[in-house]
Amino acid sequence: MQLQYVIEEKNDVNTFAAQTSMGLEIIEGHYLYEADYDDIEIVIHPQSIIHSMIETQDSSILAQLGWPDMRLPILYTLSWLERIYCSEITWPRLDLCKLGSLTFKNPDNVKYPSVHLAYAVGRAGGTMTRVLSAANEKAVEMFIDEKISYLDIFKVVELTWDQADSESDDEEHECLKADNGITFRLTTIPAK
Repeated sequence: MQLQYVIEEKNDVNTFAAQTSMGLEIIEGHYLYEADYDDIEIVIHPQSIIHSMIETQDSSILAQLGWPDMRLPILYTLSWLERIYCSEITWPRLDLCKLGSLTFKNPDNVKYPSVHLAYAVGRAGGTMTRVLSAANEKAVEMFIDEKISYLDIFKVVELTWDQADSESDDEEHECLKADNGITFRLTTIPAK
């Protein structure tokens, strides 16, 4: 089984944020579906019509399509195994002819390195995924508080991960070290 995560691409800033989020979803996919990291693939889909795809053993691909609105995928998730009727007023039907075409491309791992980092963190295992998540939350908080620039979010997360101890059995200690490391790095990253 191969998981394919599909994300939209509206502009560079949104894409950076989406790929950071996708990095965390790579790790989720590994744990939720017991999928090997080599079997998880990210695909950029600018129209945002395909919300998820899964490739089966016979190489066919099953996809969930809908307008770029997360209400329907959430409803689908919450109502599974049942289907809930939705009026045309609630959710207009997807008209593929009106839409035109669907396009796909690979993520640019040089421009958006958070995807590569997520694979590395996931493969490292142990406390590293928790450290990544804690570091990301803290870095985003620092951005919101205007202590670092937007593009510094990844730098802070990567530096924190680089300095974490993947062999530690004490997850709480590693996450606390991550929080302290991020706070320390406030002084090493130039102000925006």
